[in-house]
Amino acid sequence: SSVNSSTSNSSSSYSSSINYNTYKTSLSSSVVDEPKITPEEAKKRSARKNRFASDYKPVSNFESINYNDIEGASQYEAVIGTCTKVEKPYFRLTAAPVPSNVRPEYILKKALKMLKKKWKKGESEWNYINDQFRSIRQDMTVQRIKNKFTVKVYETHARIALENRDLTQFNMCQTQLGLLYQEGLPGHSEEFTSYRVLYHALQMQTLMQEATAVLK
Repeated sequence: SSVNSSTSNSSSSYSSSINYNTYKTSLSSSVVDEPKITPEEAKKRSARKNRFASDYKPVSNFESINYNDIEGASQYEAVIGTCTKVEKPYFRLTAAPVPSNVRPEYILKKALKMLKKKWKKGESEWNYINDQFRSIRQDMTVQRIKNKFTVKVYETHARIALENRDLTQFNMCQTQLGLLYQEGLPGHSEEFTSYRVLYHALQMQTLMQEATAVLK
């Protein structure tokens, strides 16, 4: 119930047309066993559980990620961006960023607004949306932008990642959000704490299933 309550509190800052209740319902049913269910319902629940388990990537896939530098950008000195392009593809940095290739915060706000509009109207697929969000995150990182707008970007990206069952991007976003909340930046911390509990419950269940399969 805490997830549903928190979600309703966040609707004013995020488009109500993006519905991730299906994901939460399926995820919850995959980790909670309810008594007295029919064989048909049990079969449906098993199918849902297997669908989400197939999208899950084991913990070992995340161990090499430095979540304090998930954009590969904090190793470089901060810059002040001058790029005025609203859309910009994501490329992992291999050299110090050039200001003319980095968008300042006011342009990034336009980019976020554009992405939310495109997603709400179904004008773009997840791969494009995800790529653009990663680009926004990178531009924030190289400029050391860390404020309410930063939280908004990560929260929005995480919600859309959940809807698309992209647990890799969701985990990156929710981990960074945890750090931002700890620094006192405002956001929907209760909502994402609930998601984190569900995520780790699914993670534990998947690991147990894998261990059981190995022992058989």
